[in-house]
Amino acid sequence: MKQLLITLTIGIIALTGCENKKLSHCNDCDFKDSLLVDFMSYVSQFSDYSFVDWEDISSKHIKQYVADWDESLDDRIHHSWKQESLDAEVWNLLQNAKAEVHRRSIPLRSISSRRVCGKLDALERAFDEAFEQMVTQEYYLRCFEDVFDETIPPNIDDLCR
Repeated sequence: MKQLLITLTIGIIALTGCENKKLSHCNDCDFKDSLLVDFMSYVSQFSDYSFVDWEDISSKHIKQYVADWDESLDDRIHHSWKQESLDAEVWNLLQNAKAEVHRRSIPLRSISSRRVCGKLDALERAFDEAFEQMVTQEYYLRCFEDVFDETIPPNIDDLCR
């Protein structure tokens, strides 16, 4: 009888322990899913140039990035961008966006796999790539929009997948 009682007690403790473990695991999944949904909701605005709140991004006044791109790029910038310092304005805008995307991704990065962190890094690098593609060609009125929509959204889609 004592053996049966001990066996039942151990079984109940084991089952209760497993259920708590499963429950805490589900809470972790819910937390991770919540962070992922929050980040993807924010970053989804960058899936098209026209959805981005550029006024909000430019109003951040970070300005720490004004014209601090790689010196090797300096020689390749088309002269049409240097007129009226359009290159510095675009760089500042894209770096502010990149900084904000990074800031918003930090909670997600803290619990994500290396693969997901690599995708987040690729998304951030895309802002630099977009700048390089823009300024190495002749300036035209919709250059920013066209290059942005060709460069950033594919990285967001890759992250989403």
